[in-house]
Amino acid sequence: MPEKLKKRWQLMLNRCTNPKNPDYKRYGGRGITVCKEWLDYETFKQWALQNGYKEHLTIERKDNNSGYFPANCHFVPKLKQSWNRRNNTMLTYKGRTVCLTQLAREHGIKRTTLVSRLRRGWTIEKALETPTKRS
Repeated sequence: MPEKLKKRWQLMLNRCTNPKNPDYKRYGGRGITVCKEWLDYETFKQWALQNGYKEHLTIERKDNNSGYFPANCHFVPKLKQSWNRRNNTMLTYKGRTVCLTQLAREHGIKRTTLVSRLRRGWTIEKALETPTKRS
């Protein structure tokens, strides 16, 4: 387990600190930093193991515009992490703001169906609550 964790730590540092990293522009280049404590692998590893790290999970920043530090990070499945990207379309439904893909999945409709309905001017309520024409 520690080898995969160490690799993830190295990737996190690299995308935030190395301008030659292909992902730097989306991380370090826009001000995403790694807290001073986590520059030390052993400190990061101790936090990770105490905060739910498992090999199948990835580290996620709760606030996508803020850096890597204990209060802003947790471990989640890769699918859930994909719902927290800056380029996602976020929608508010019943007081909860989540990405379009997540809402479609939760309501059992295809993402493309939801997008199409919204483009036709449907309200979010109508788009999610109207049954699809499945036989």
